[in-house]
Amino acid sequence: MSEQDKDIKIENEAKEEFVSKKAYQDVSTDMHKYKTDLKETKALLNQIQAEQEAVKKEALAEQGRWEELYNSNQSELDQIKQERDSDKNKFVDYHKKNSVLQKIGGFKRDDYNKFIDVENVSMNDDGSLNEDSLMNEVDRIKQEYPELLKSASNTKLPNDAPQGNEVGPQDANKLQGHEKVQYLKSLIKKK
Repeated sequence: MSEQDKDIKIENEAKEEFVSKKAYQDVSTDMHKYKTDLKETKALLNQIQAEQEAVKKEALAEQGRWEELYNSNQSELDQIKQERDSDKNKFVDYHKKNSVLQKIGGFKRDDYNKFIDVENVSMNDDGSLNEDSLMNEVDRIKQEYPELLKSASNTKLPNDAPQGNEVGPQDANKLQGHEKVQYLKSLIKKK
């Protein structure tokens, strides 16, 4: 294979790696169309299932099979209660975590929220958080994981570094007499 044939082959491969803008837009449009179709199909499926359930219940009522109808309604009600309780527990846990985060000022990273033990924070009879248990959890986190907490200082070093320190180079013109001589000697010795 000649050198020119190799160059043409490499150019063709490079052209195949890139996708044209129009092709990308077409795929994106198709994706949105399919998502919309999926939503419509799911809505239609839910509607059909609800209609079938209503017909089934009506047939049971007409046949006088009230016990079966009652049991199916009871199981449906139990399922809804379980979902509601699950959602309630998630909300309470979120509220507890959020309250602890507000008291400690937050973690450096969001994934450190897993160190909050929501079981340590209890609820009062009126549904509010017990302040003592909340403060105990905050104190526990501050003692066990101080390195994970956001710092209270808002300074941004080095621009906000304290002024007047002896660490950096000094301006010899600001020094007087003996201090100026000592400083210049130290600079010469360093070189």
